[in-house]
Amino acid sequence: MKTIAIDSAAMIAPDNLSAGLVDRPDEISDAAHEQIVSRVARLFQAMKRDQPAASAPYRPGGEWAAYLSERQEFYDRLLAGDEEYCGQKLRNFWRNELGPIVKEYAKYEQLVGGEQEYVDRFERNVTRNYLIWREICDGEVEMLRAPRVGNPWGYQIDGQLVVPKATRFHALSEQLRSLTQDVAHPLIVEIGGGYGGAPYFFLRDRPAATYVDFDLPETLVLAAYYLLCCFPDRQVLLYGEEATPQGEAWKDQAAVLMPNFALPELADQSVDVFFNSFSFSEVPWETLVEYMGQVQRVVKSYFLHNNMDRRGVVNRGFERIPASRYPLDAAQLKQLYKRFDLFHGSEGDYREFLYQRTEAA
Repeated sequence: MKTIAIDSAAMIAPDNLSAGLVDRPDEISDAAHEQIVSRVARLFQAMKRDQPAASAPYRPGGEWAAYLSERQEFYDRLLAGDEEYCGQKLRNFWRNELGPIVKEYAKYEQLVGGEQEYVDRFERNVTRNYLIWREICDGEVEMLRAPRVGNPWGYQIDGQLVVPKATRFHALSEQLRSLTQDVAHPLIVEIGGGYGGAPYFFLRDRPAATYVDFDLPETLVLAAYYLLCCFPDRQVLLYGEEATPQGEAWKDQAAVLMPNFALPELADQSVDVFFNSFSFSEVPWETLVEYMGQVQRVVKSYFLHNNMDRRGVVNRGFERIPASRYPLDAAQLKQLYKRFDLFHGSEGDYREFLYQRTEAA
C-alpha cells in the first residue's frame, strides 16, 4: 500500500503569507451592491419579524447565542435599515468583526499583527490541508479559486490565493456531487452554511442543482450576501421575498436562503443530501433532537455530517454533544460509515458520518 508523505515545509515562505493578506476589493458596481444589500436587509427584517413565533428549539442557544451577541451593533443597524453602514461592513466582512466566520487556524488580525504562534499554525495547516486535498481530489490549485467578495484573504500557493477552508469546502462539494451524480437536478439542504463557502463551490461546479441553506438569521445574512455577489446571473431566493415555494418550484433557484425555523416546511423525503458541518454538536440538546427529527423526515437519500465526537469538550460555557450520541433511528437512516475527518485526521476530535435512508422507512 502506497504511503503518502505530507510535508509542506517547502511551501511555507513569508512572501506567501504577505501576498495572501493584500486587499482584494470586489469589482461590483455601487448600484448593484446597493441592491444586494437592500435584499439582505429585507431578508433579515423578515426573519427577525417572524422569529418570535418560532418554537424554543429554533431560537439561538448554546455557543451560538454567545457568538451572535458579540456582533450586536451590526445586526441592530441592519434591522434598523442602515444599509450604508451595513453595506460597508459586508463589503469588508473577511477583515472586520464579522470575520471570525471565515477563519481557520488563525484570525486575520493575528496574522496581520505577526503573532508568530498563529502565523506558524496557519501556514503549517493550510499548506498541509492543500497537499491532502491535492492528493485526494487530484486537483490543481486553480480549482480552489474563490471570488473577490467581502475582501478575502488567505495564503498564496503557486501564485493562487487559497482562502481559509477552501480545501474543505471544495472537497465537500466533490462529495456532494458524487452522491448526486445520478440525479438530474438534486436538492441539497444544509443547516449552518456559514458564509456560503461550500454552496459556492458546489453551485459553481454543478449548475443544475438547488442548494438550500437553513441557518440562524444573523448568520444567514452573510451567506445571502456572499451568494448574491457570487452569482449575479443566477436565481437566488431569499426568505420573505415571496411565498415559500416547495418541491418542483425550487428547481428554478440556484440557492434558497431560509431561517432555521422554516425547516419544518420542507416536504417529506424531498432532500437528496442533507448536510451539516461543525455545528450540530454546538446546539442545545432540545434543538438537536428537533433537527434530527426533521432530518429523518425530509431525507430521501443521504445524510452527511461532520462533527465533534469527544465527550467533555466545553466552549463558551457549553458542553458539546458528541456526534455518536445524536438521536437517530437506525430503522430510518442506516449508517454507511464513520471515519476520521479528512483534514483533522486521527489526532482530531471530528468524525465524518454518512447515513442512507433505509428501504423500509
